[in-house]
Amino acid sequence: MEAKDIMVVETDWPAACSGVTLSDTAIPVSPAGQSTWVAGIRTVLQELSGGHGIGIVYWEPGWVGNAGLGSSCA
Repeated sequence: MEAKDIMVVETDWPAACSGVTLSDTAIPVSPAGQSTWVAGIRTVLQELSGGHGIGIVYWEPGWVGNAGLGSSCA
């Protein structure tokens, strides 16, 4: 099987958001929570064999707080 590079794209974690259920309730909704979220992804990518974890692309900020574009944190 050929090894493939992995990049996590369009991920995010809110700094402020009420009234929603998030995928990991152990991570606080805060700037510190954002750091924890990204650090966890970075750890997973770094642990991939052969250096195939090549990067993270964070969510496009124009969506944050915009219900018209699907944000639950509007």
